[in-house]
Amino acid sequence: MNWKPSTFDKAVESNPKVFVKKGEFVENCEMEDIEPTYRFLYPREGKIYNGSNSKFQNGDTVFARITPCLENGKIAQIKNLKNNKGIGSTEFLVFRGRNGVSDSDFVYYLCKSDFIRDTAVNSMSGASGRQRADLKAIKNIKLLLPSLIEQRQIAAVLSSYDDLIEVNNKRMKLLEETARELYKEWFVRMRFPGYKSTRYESLLPEAWCVGSCYSFADVKGGGTPVTTNPAYWTGEISFFTPTDHCDSFYIMETEKKITEKGLKESSTKLFPKNSTFITARGTVGNICLAGEEMAMNQSCFGIISHRPDDRFFTFLFTDSMVTYLKQVANGATFDAITLNTFKNYKATIPNKELRSHFHSFVSPMFNQIEILIQQNSELRKIRDRLLPRLISGKLKVKIAEETPCL
Repeated sequence: MNWKPSTFDKAVESNPKVFVKKGEFVENCEMEDIEPTYRFLYPREGKIYNGSNSKFQNGDTVFARITPCLENGKIAQIKNLKNNKGIGSTEFLVFRGRNGVSDSDFVYYLCKSDFIRDTAVNSMSGASGRQRADLKAIKNIKLLLPSLIEQRQIAAVLSSYDDLIEVNNKRMKLLEETARELYKEWFVRMRFPGYKSTRYESLLPEAWCVGSCYSFADVKGGGTPVTTNPAYWTGEISFFTPTDHCDSFYIMETEKKITEKGLKESSTKLFPKNSTFITARGTVGNICLAGEEMAMNQSCFGIISHRPDDRFFTFLFTDSMVTYLKQVANGATFDAITLNTFKNYKATIPNKELRSHFHSFVSPMFNQIEILIQQNSELRKIRDRLLPRLISGKLKVKIAEETPCL
């Protein structure tokens, strides 16, 4: 292996210069938008540069330096900046490949490796809860650097997995938006099948009513087993908390798991697959479907449909409720969701037959979303197994260079 000794600083540019004028309106990328299991970070609509934001361009790696974001893997590569310049959190370190020395895609995967992340975490100092990684310690990391050609080959192998994940994400977004639009078309705009020949009573289609979700579902709270009792934790039951929420319809994995003993001896409950979860505290109003049987903590509510045919209608009804609450808040964050929120939110509710008909239309969409999420999970596992071996040189590129497929 003909890799040359180097240091991170010699191989990688840190906080490289990007020319942005103070007061200039620039696209922005934020810490909260980073999904640790995905490669790319896309820009928001933009904001005014105040002179202190981090600055970057397409292809740069943003690397969270503050706890707990760094420990949580908040590292991403910038993509789709229209003018090739953007701004972001002051808690970002920005890294870029050095011209003629390193490839920016390789730099991203290098930063994702435990080799770099662990050094950064171990260098953290400062007040509790506000500890930050020491850039100098990262710069001083000694490493073996492959040639530019081999760097690009390594990045290409790993990118092939991330590219498939991104394609799947786009497919999921399209399916999610299609399901939302179908719900609006049928139950908000009232252009459901046969609407032209439907009789109306009191401005509503016959057999429809105005009511809350309690007419077709039950709303239940959660709870947490005593955290100091090890017999309650690291079991087989997924335990959902607001931090588990991800940017898709389904939650398939949770950070924490509890035991049967923890379930029985606490106020938490076991919710069936396809229950709707909604976060009620902290980041309020995030919703998802349980991808399997799950328990949850007291910062959430679980909504269980009375009929299996209503599980996706329930989810989209709740999604519509959250959209309404955000509109009423006029852009502000609403503080909490309580049981009264569900009781007080009223909307038009179609009859059971039409809801079942709707279920038959959207079920294939939800099933496909679930399959794509599972595919992405497998792709990430393979990528994450390859990454440390490729970055360290333990696995040669020619051996690893295969096109992933599912």
